[in-house]
Amino acid sequence: MESGNVRKKFTACGDMEAEMLLERVLSEIKERLSGTGLSVYLGGSYGRGDGGVRQDREHGILYNDLDFFVFSRKKSVNAEILLKEIAEKYEKELQVDVDFSRIMNIRDIKKNAQRLMMQELKRGHHLVAGVDLLEAYLPELPAQKLPFSEACRLLLNRGMGLLLAGEKIANDSDEKDFIM
Repeated sequence: MESGNVRKKFTACGDMEAEMLLERVLSEIKERLSGTGLSVYLGGSYGRGDGGVRQDREHGILYNDLDFFVFSRKKSVNAEILLKEIAEKYEKELQVDVDFSRIMNIRDIKKNAQRLMMQELKRGHHLVAGVDLLEAYLPELPAQKLPFSEACRLLLNRGMGLLLAGEKIANDSDEKDFIM
């Protein structure tokens, strides 16, 4: 039974070309993963429905990377090889990073339920392939139930981003996208 957060929109602006491209790519990935026993979710900005789109199209249509989260009831070495092949194919085609998480099991879902990353995934994802293990095993927790360490992790992450942006500004870097 496939269910989950059904998103009709992957991008913040609703760009039809980008929406259709993502629908096609996700459908192809679903087909490649059929029968593997993997549950694969698109998370991040496109999973939440607020992914970016390039207006100039010079470097592709999509602006943000694709973040996939992978879960399985049983371990499979061949699955990791398949995910790597899929990532490489679509990185070339889409001209953005395509990242698959390590393959996590049910115990990992339960153990990491209080992680901000998992709660963000619970609240905004698109089930690409497999059965919805998040619905079954990941409770949605209110923010006040998350440990203080998760706030620290988030602040450290954002602080590092600001430091790196500051270096790029000081060095008059051409990487304006990172700074913004």
